Amino acid sequence: MREVSKSEFKEAYVKFGGLKDGYDMAYWDQVIDTEKKLDFRYFLKEPISKEECRMMLVDDYSSKEVRMFFVSVDQEERMFDN
Repeated sequence: MREVSKSEFKEAYVKFGGLKDGYDMAYWDQVIDTEKKLDFRYFLKEPISKEECRMMLVDDYSSKEVRMFFVSVDQEERMFDN
């Protein structure tokens, strides 16, 4: 995972999220680009295969970081099975 600028993070959000599955610009404005996160850092792990098609966003208030990474459908299902 690498640190990126907020604008690079937003570009990845649009490119990989495709503005679908609830990840539209309204979500960006309401959840990611907020006053509470003005001093946050942004981290990105781009998908390495076509199977990694599910975008995950994590807000870490203790580290003041927002992270974006991608998992496969199977990985996503296993995350929520436990």
